[in-house]
Amino acid sequence: DSLVRQQNEQSHMRRIFLLTLIETASLILMAAIWLGVLLASTIIEPLGRIIYAAERVRDGDLSARVSVKRDWGEMSDLGSAFNRMTRQLRTQREDLVREHDISEQQRQFSEAVLSGVTAGVIGLTQDGRITLMNASAEKLTGFTAQHVLGHPVDVVFPEFTSAFNIARED
Repeated sequence: DSLVRQQNEQSHMRRIFLLTLIETASLILMAAIWLGVLLASTIIEPLGRIIYAAERVRDGDLSARVSVKRDWGEMSDLGSAFNRMTRQLRTQREDLVREHDISEQQRQFSEAVLSGVTAGVIGLTQDGRITLMNASAEKLTGFTAQHVLGHPVDVVFPEFTSAFNIARED
């Protein structure tokens, strides 16, 4: 009788121990899942902001910035690098537009001046590419500006090659 009672108590204690073990393991598992979800959201949310800002940049909005105040570690570094990149892109774009506007104004001025000149004028780059040709030069050479612009002078007008080389050396 005592032996059966002792075995029943041992069996009861094993069940309690097993249930306690299962309960503790379940709590640890739930805590690990909760911690994993929390950590994932701290990574996913900043990445989502960067992706959204990248889409805005792709659509041409170079003023897009990523908020990095709440982020930690590499996410904050990535957001800061993205912001530096978009600032640099915006500055470079503004510089290019400004330079293009200046170049276009100079081109229009040159064309306006050269349209009134009766002498044939051909503009060249340092490496000998044709950049400008007025109407008088078109009449004299028989070529239109749209067909020769950007081409090397020695290919289009081989007879001017020696004069160009002498001018370039001087």
